[in-house]
Amino acid sequence: MTGTALAEGIATPVAEPSFWSQVDFGAIVAGVWLSGAAAFIIWRALTYRGMRRDLLEGAKLVARADAVRIVETPAVRAPLAFGIFDKVIVLPQGFLAGADCEISDFVIAHELEHHKGNDLLALILMQPLFALHWFNPLAGRPGEPFARTRRRSAIHA
Repeated sequence: MTGTALAEGIATPVAEPSFWSQVDFGAIVAGVWLSGAAAFIIWRALTYRGMRRDLLEGAKLVARADAVRIVETPAVRAPLAFGIFDKVIVLPQGFLAGADCEISDFVIAHELEHHKGNDLLALILMQPLFALHWFNPLAGRPGEPFARTRRRSAIHA
């Protein structure tokens, strides 16, 4: 007999568990959270590749400093460093021609410090931590405090 049990020879109804009592909400929440983290990592990797492609498209090699390429491009307004294996410093188009020698040397030295200090590698290694907080409205921009520290370290190096 389905839905009944025998107690001393008398059939008594047994309550079937409800659908909602069988749902593992913890597993659903964990699945959504981890799916969001995976989507965040994929999104970050794709946007990085797109940014790199856009910045290097039409860029002109102006110098090299050891293994670091220094290029000028119209795609940026301020200098920046990126790359772990193919290290690049990107300068605004005409930057070296327009800035005085002392300023341009300082700017390039500053960006080289980001490469020498492995700041960019540290930022990549922190992405899984950022991904785990994709849902957290209090996290805001999780890399911002680290970015301020990196800038200060590069300035004082």
